[in-house]
Amino acid sequence: MLRAIIVDDEILVRATLEKMVDWAAEGFQLAGCYANGQAALEAMERCPADLVFTDIKMPVCSGLEFIDGVHALGLAPHIVVLSAFDEFPLVKQAFKKGAADYVLKQEIVPARMLELVREACLAMVRLHKRKVFVALP
Repeated sequence: MLRAIIVDDEILVRATLEKMVDWAAEGFQLAGCYANGQAALEAMERCPADLVFTDIKMPVCSGLEFIDGVHALGLAPHIVVLSAFDEFPLVKQAFKKGAADYVLKQEIVPARMLELVREACLAMVRLHKRKVFVALP
């Protein structure tokens, strides 16, 4: 089973995203919800996640700092960046750092959240197949 985490400083956002998806039915264990990037990084060190939904602006450790920290750990999860505001400069930085997608929080409804989870799952399957293919003689 794949592991997913949610990182957002707003408790209501974390709770809402947590309940929007039947994680197990989609092949994921929701391994945790964190109020900032630092707490999420500490959790990722102990047990890495395959899929991360992270806010871009948070106290203690922003989404961009979190992405840098994840890469410093040698991890490459599928990252979806969330924001309450359309902040193009920050979004551009997130994509340069390897984010797979960006979504405005107000656009996230259950159908969109499910779509994001399924897209992440497909991307991970493709990546895994590519690695297997490359390893073959």
